[in-house]
Amino acid sequence: MKEEYIGEVDRKIKELKEEMLRLKREFTEELDRIRREGKNLSSRDDFKRLLNEINDLSRRVSQSLNSIMKESTTLMEEITRDIHEALKRMDLEHSKKLEKTLIQYREDVKRMIDNFKNFAVLFRSEARALSRELWENMKGISWTTVSTVRLSREDMDVINMLVDAGVFRTRSEAIAFFVHKGIEASRDWLSEFKSKIEELKKVRDEILRRIKGSVENSGKEIQ
Repeated sequence: MKEEYIGEVDRKIKELKEEMLRLKREFTEELDRIRREGKNLSSRDDFKRLLNEINDLSRRVSQSLNSIMKESTTLMEEITRDIHEALKRMDLEHSKKLEKTLIQYREDVKRMIDNFKNFAVLFRSEARALSRELWENMKGISWTTVSTVRLSREDMDVINMLVDAGVFRTRSEAIAFFVHKGIEASRDWLSEFKSKIEELKKVRDEILRRIKGSVENSGKEIQ
């Protein structure tokens, strides 16, 4: 078999190896970037964005693995076919050398594929761990800092009403929700909600007034 052909096969295997190294480097760098950004989470939108990026990266790693396995399988099929054709025209001594070359190619390609498979497994494991880390960072964000946001007296009255109505457990939780959503964007909704709560307060006050009056009247009758 001509040396030109062997050189061409060596080049193709080298390109396959370099492609795997490039992908590993690219995926690793992207995951490291997400990890760095995840340490400075400031909102749920950031959390969701980074989580989506992690899921997308894991999906791309799996797709790349499938693509590389398919490409390497096709390459080895071509090499095997060509070498088997060449063996038919060679003497015993040269045939043995070429068979050893074929075995070496197979081992080299298998080793590269196994290496990328291991990388894919470890990468997905790191991606899952990073997702959990982001979640912990998200839970650790102190929403009490939103108390520094300037709110009008009217806004605070509505927030107090929402807390009193049991919609939110605390004022900080209510403020955090509207800061994230946007006070101005929620203005119409807040006005409508305020109106409804005021109606409920009137009903509640009326019920309490009647109950109080009924109790007082009952006391007078007993006397």
